[in-house]
Amino acid sequence: MNAERRLYLLERYGLNQCSPEELQELDDSLGEDWLQLDIRNEVVGIDWEKMYAGIMQRPSVVAIKNKRTISLSWIKIAAACVIVMIGFGAGWILLKKQEPKTVPISIADVKAPVMNRATITLSNGSKIFLDSANNGQLAVQNSVQVSKSADGQIKYEGSSKETIYNTLSNPRGSPPIDIMLSDGTKVWLNAGSAITYPVAFTGKERSISMMGEGYFEVAHDAKHPFFISHGKTKIEVLGTHFNVNAYEDEPSIAVTLLQGSVKIIYEKQSGVIKPGQQARIVNGSITIQKAEMDEVMAWKKGMFDFESADLKTILRQFSRWYDIDVEYQNTIPADKYFVIIRRSDNLSKVLNALQATGVEFKIENKKLIVKSP
Repeated sequence: MNAERRLYLLERYGLNQCSPEELQELDDSLGEDWLQLDIRNEVVGIDWEKMYAGIMQRPSVVAIKNKRTISLSWIKIAAACVIVMIGFGAGWILLKKQEPKTVPISIADVKAPVMNRATITLSNGSKIFLDSANNGQLAVQNSVQVSKSADGQIKYEGSSKETIYNTLSNPRGSPPIDIMLSDGTKVWLNAGSAITYPVAFTGKERSISMMGEGYFEVAHDAKHPFFISHGKTKIEVLGTHFNVNAYEDEPSIAVTLLQGSVKIIYEKQSGVIKPGQQARIVNGSITIQKAEMDEVMAWKKGMFDFESADLKTILRQFSRWYDIDVEYQNTIPADKYFVIIRRSDNLSKVLNALQATGVEFKIENKKLIVKSP
């Protein structure tokens, strides 16, 4: 069950509107009857009925103090629309916002981006600013037409014997944008990302380069393999669905496969991943592991979903989404957090919840200042 579906069902449950099928869906996601879990009797300080009834009012966090380790799978279902937990050892503690201490987050709040600010840089160096470009034809390059649909998708149609390149850049503080390349491959770009690609593919290979994060649905063409390059990393596919996270400020490059087969090449190393797996390149080595799909794909579904992330990892995503710089004034604890929040929410909403863990935040002129106790 993904995070978006989880929140939807919880909201319906909070309003006593769940159908029998929806209640069964919640039950199945846990493998036991969560409505009868006696763990609720072991948790201090929660009025469960009040908590669920208030879900549509979207409290920042739910207060929970555990007497024993609470399973992460259970807690993901049992919380409300915005969740923040902090982990200590084997346990997890869900922290409540203290009303008297709310937000010394001064001052102007930062709203989530609404209008896309992406640009296309054409082969001659000129730029198309997509926020002000009209729908319809944007340019024609070597018989290839570039157009913008009513829903904002960029589309390349046509063929060319000459290989010329365009770059689609989606800056920080800009919602995801999607593009259809000339071969029918679809790409969604997250904030702070860019791809460089030929207006029409020629030769035996289809090759593009990227930075940042993108989700790819590659059109199948066994005779013309598709390659994505980022520095020394190369990804080879024939036709598949996968996500690439290759931001410069992240400690690793991650490739997560949803469908098909992908080969990761890094210098003299290579590895093949299967659906549900993730390849990471860390310190010059490729490692393959099971992927947390909800967490990986949350950005494309309009969510933040952190399963077990430190504060700096969380704030790197916030900095790109809200287009803010982050300044740390002292050493930040390496505690792990569990956070689910809609990307449409203002920055202050989740910061208020995170402040309950003892970390202080201050917003000044698009800069987020972070200070630990």
